[in-house]
Amino acid sequence: MKLSITSFHLNWKSRYFPYVIPLMLATLCLTIIAARSQAAVIVYSDLPTFQAATNTTVVANFNAFTPKNADVYIPPNAPYIEGGITFSPVDSLPFAPNLYVETPGTPATTDLAVPNTENVLTASGNEHLDFTFAASPTAVGFDTFTNGSTPPVITIYDTSNDVVATINLSQAPDSQGFFGVTSTVPIGKMDWLATNGQVVDTGVADFRVGTAVPEPASLALFGLGAARLLARRRRGASPTRSNASHIL
Repeated sequence: MKLSITSFHLNWKSRYFPYVIPLMLATLCLTIIAARSQAAVIVYSDLPTFQAATNTTVVANFNAFTPKNADVYIPPNAPYIEGGITFSPVDSLPFAPNLYVETPGTPATTDLAVPNTENVLTASGNEHLDFTFAASPTAVGFDTFTNGSTPPVITIYDTSNDVVATINLSQAPDSQGFFGVTSTVPIGKMDWLATNGQVVDTGVADFRVGTAVPEPASLALFGLGAARLLARRRRGASPTRSNASHIL
């Protein structure tokens, strides 16, 4: 019996201990990658590429906003909420803080520079808006509308309200485009700041939120660790059976 216990102990070590080191190394490498990529963002300027890199759905299209095509002055304690996103005006100089939703139309019927086929959130005056996310997503995307002034500035915050990134929107003046971002840390809030909105509006539409798809490098590293474990198991299976038969 003593021989059997000792043999079992040695057999367990020979079978499983070789797997521990590769698993620890793979875990360590993944941890290092995560640590190095903290607070890193990737910006997308077209929807198909963003969709390929994320799992997101449209959660806010402003259909429920009322009244549309009219200034809605929002006190600080009563912002507009849709799809787990809180939309708040920071200021709307030279006017009081407000939100304004443009329904589909053309520049002849709206204050946008281009035709729009969706509800667009904007403001009377300069558009300085906050978007606060209840679900703390790692991927956010939305349609964007610019005017002929300085490009809008988008500031991204984490859930501790620390700045993750500040981005000048790289979109042509007087156009419709798309802005998407993935982050290695959860996104708590985004800030949209544009100027000369009292002349021609800027705005946002169709908010998508969700998660970023894991990077191929991380998946490949995990797969390599798993493959090495499997190879060691196969190599160690035959000697283990031989030892067992010898003991018996």
